[in-house]
Amino acid sequence: DLLDIDYFKQYNDTYGHQDGDKALISVATALKNALERPRDLVFRLGGEEFGLIFEAKTSDVAEAFAETVKDNIEALKIPHQHNSASPYVTVSMGLVFIPPVCDLSVDYYYKVADDMLYRAKDAGRNKIQMKSLVRALKVNQVEEVGVSQKS
Repeated sequence: DLLDIDYFKQYNDTYGHQDGDKALISVATALKNALERPRDLVFRLGGEEFGLIFEAKTSDVAEAFAETVKDNIEALKIPHQHNSASPYVTVSMGLVFIPPVCDLSVDYYYKVADDMLYRAKDAGRNKIQMKSLVRALKVNQVEEVGVSQKS
């Protein structure tokens, strides 16, 4: 899962870098508090972009968890007058559901999450876009045994 704070440059330009740093800390704390298991991870990738790695049994569970995280950040009610999606700080999220036995590359997972993040931004911000790799796994397994897939 990748997420970006919506219109963060405008936030810094309006409220100053000191308040921007406080907003980053508040968002990071909300992300950390949302994670329940020791193997779940949150990390800052740079600027206003964060990554989350968490376990979910199904894509529906993953999407519901991401929605809760997104809502919890907006519920912090950090004012953001230049956010067209809300009067508060919000996040856009790109989510990838990876089945347990999926062995595609980490670079591939990152690219898919990044693509989903940009779709969420294009959809108006304060949104989640998700892709499940369950079908990709099934296609790869079929290709490995020499059967071609038709669209």
